[in-house]
Amino acid sequence: MFHHLTSLHGIGPFGAAQLLVEVGDITRFPNGPTSPPGTAPPPSTPPPETSSQR
Repeated sequence: MFHHLTSLHGIGPFGAAQLLVEVGDITRFPNGPTSPPGTAPPPSTPPPETSSQR
């Protein structure tokens, strides 16, 4: 699993180790490693309206 994580762009050895420690046993997630807690992107929301847009 460590090799798979470090092959991702932007994830080095320290980040991969940190993810493995935080997540622990990946098999406890019913959908696999698709979106462990805290790593899924936030839902899309429109940007806040600025005064120049009014």
